[in-house]
Amino acid sequence: MLRNFDESNIPFLVERLLPLWGIKGESEDFNRLYVKMILLSNMHENQMQFEISDKGKVKAIAFLARKGDFCNYSRIEEIYKKLDEEKKTYFRNGKDYLFKMEEKTFSLLGENDVKLCLFVSIEKGWGHRILEEVFALLKSKGIANVYLWTDCECNVQWYFDHDYFLVSEEEYPPFSRNGKKYMTYIFKKSL
Repeated sequence: MLRNFDESNIPFLVERLLPLWGIKGESEDFNRLYVKMILLSNMHENQMQFEISDKGKVKAIAFLARKGDFCNYSRIEEIYKKLDEEKKTYFRNGKDYLFKMEEKTFSLLGENDVKLCLFVSIEKGWGHRILEEVFALLKSKGIANVYLWTDCECNVQWYFDHDYFLVSEEEYPPFSRNGKKYMTYIFKKSL
């Protein structure tokens, strides 16, 4: 059942996403804060933060925003204050990357467009289901297009396979290592 996201589910999501988003070689405590920062930086204060559940368990989430929607970055700053100087560098680099990609993607949005800030499937198949339901709801409210960004650590092919149009493909040099380019992608889907 699709419903508004319940923030009490953040700790559950952090634990589930820890193996995917944590930084190798860092402590679990730091990685929990890092994953929480990623979640919070993708949440905006609007009515477009969704979850889908089955038998009381969250199966997928989708966070969306319109250009100009407010994200409460003070919650991220609270996490940042808890870190030592070395950890603040990792955190700052991650935050800078997220904000740069956010800004770039939001710059493409028109009046009837939204940005898919984040979607996560806890179990296979639920990500597609939540997107179908959310996109149907958005279309009924006059939204024409959905934009999103992703990077080479994600399954980029999935977007091509599901009728998303590639708008931008660029290297993000600060994350490129040992001759391997760290690539970013912006996609658009018409509803």
